Amino acid sequence: MNRVLIIGGLIAGLLLGCQEEEPEAQPMITDTELFFTEEVTPIFLQNCNYCHSMELATAGIVLDTYEDAQVVAQNGQLLGAVTHAPGYTPMPLNAPQLPDEEITTIRRWVKAELSN
Repeated sequence: MNRVLIIGGLIAGLLLGCQEEEPEAQPMITDTELFFTEEVTPIFLQNCNYCHSMELATAGIVLDTYEDAQVVAQNGQLLGAVTHAPGYTPMPLNAPQLPDEEITTIRRWVKAELSN
């Protein structure tokens, strides 16, 4: 009987230890344009604007301004591309996927944008 309790306790401990931690709750974005400027624009400047600026506008996509980025945020192209979702051209093109933290930042902005 003691063996069963010990083994049961070990299994329960292992199961609890293997559970993923809940992601830390992110504060709600109240000013989507400010969040875009401060958090999203640096990601775009580093990874996207070489091809998706007003000067080049590859595939007609411009990410220089809040208004231009809103279009691809609202039609689903932005998240589809950066998350490498099926049916979308993975972006950045011919480069590794963006780090999870940057995708999360973009996802938070898009979600806030769609809820407005």
